[in-house]
Amino acid sequence: MTPKSDHQLADDIVNTGNWIQAKITNHLRNYGLTYIQYNTLNVLHRVGERPMNVGELKQKISYGNADVTRLVDRLISKKLVERDLSVTNRRQMEIKLSDRGQEVITRINKEVKQLVNVLFESLQNNEMPPSAKTLMKKIRQ
Repeated sequence: MTPKSDHQLADDIVNTGNWIQAKITNHLRNYGLTYIQYNTLNVLHRVGERPMNVGELKQKISYGNADVTRLVDRLISKKLVERDLSVTNRRQMEIKLSDRGQEVITRINKEVKQLVNVLFESLQNNEMPPSAKTLMKKIRQ
């Protein structure tokens, strides 16, 4: 690819990602959640029962440290996450999904999956190569 076409591809990827994110964000308003709150709940959902400290969570969601604390505070006020002192390090807080948070993220993920399927309906089966997801991850490394 030429530099100009690399730039255009990057623009297309960003624009498409922004478009998809806007569609998902619009749906999340039904739950009173922002996209970053949804992303945070998903990160906690993926690790299962294991609690995460703020530093781990910050790395996974790429968000500023002070902002992560406020983000967690908002999710606590919505009763979607719980925060406790670490058993091994009393100076460290551990964060995990509450039972309600688990129910909400499971429901939202089903709905978002349906939404994304609708967004991708215009593509034919052979238009989305299996390597597309792998290539996107490789670019982010």
